[in-house]
Amino acid sequence: MDSFAPTPWPARCQLSGALIDADTCARRVLADLARAVGPAEGAQAREWLGAASTWSTGFSAVMQALATANDHHRAFARLLRSREAYGPSLAALCRAFVEVAGRAWWLLESADGSQLEHRAAAMRLKEISDSRGRTSGRLVRVADGAYEEVGYDEVLKAAQQDLSKAAVAGRKESVPGYSKLAEAVMTAGGVKEADAKYSHLSSVAHGHGFTVGGMGARQPHAADGFSYFSISLPLINAHQYLQILVRVLNAVTTRLLTLAASPADQERWEAAHQRSDARIAEVLVELKTAPAAPLTPDVPPA
Repeated sequence: MDSFAPTPWPARCQLSGALIDADTCARRVLADLARAVGPAEGAQAREWLGAASTWSTGFSAVMQALATANDHHRAFARLLRSREAYGPSLAALCRAFVEVAGRAWWLLESADGSQLEHRAAAMRLKEISDSRGRTSGRLVRVADGAYEEVGYDEVLKAAQQDLSKAAVAGRKESVPGYSKLAEAVMTAGGVKEADAKYSHLSSVAHGHGFTVGGMGARQPHAADGFSYFSISLPLINAHQYLQILVRVLNAVTTRLLTLAASPADQERWEAAHQRSDARIAEVLVELKTAPAAPLTPDVPPA
């Protein structure tokens, strides 16, 4: 099968199922960790937390980032199995996924609990500072299950105080931008040429013609100045996006579980990851060795 041909719907369903399998396991083990209130007995995270042995602000920030990343991952998997073909929206979800997973990875790369808390506080302050100019002076947050408005200056001051309390003497934490966060976590997951792949995801998500143009299904007779164009997900793009999702999810989930979970939960995740990875590889190999399909537009069903 031509690598630039649209990925067939039956194959997209199989690939989606493999992603959902891994995502379901990741969400369950993370939920189990959260419900446990603190790390498993004997876990390194216990040493990081000291006498408290309950989740700190830093670990809460990690879990929030992973919950958001998993949400993007799950949305990608669900959209992938739609009978209609999608392309740039999947790239946008993949991009959002690696950006948020990169936040979790930067926190989890900390050398100890003090650095984790320092980084979490620095990240929080940067978020608040970056929102200046995008707000009329009021922010909305959820407190006790209800929305409430708070003044920007009030939130900024609280974030500055939190950073002052968490700061480690002799250390200055400069929070990387989203591109650096994404590239770092992709590299950690074994994704080659992470900078080029992140650039591609951004270009497609923003609708740049030279990237989105390669995701269209054309009428065979309309090679020059085609009159019909429909978005699809070429096999080569599907392969790239799935590789990023699988490897990055494994990198961040494994890091957190190694740091804070029981050996049983670590084994549970490893089995789910290997099963998902093997199934995706199997489907992609079948597609690449399949006979070429006719070059026709991927028209949505009536």
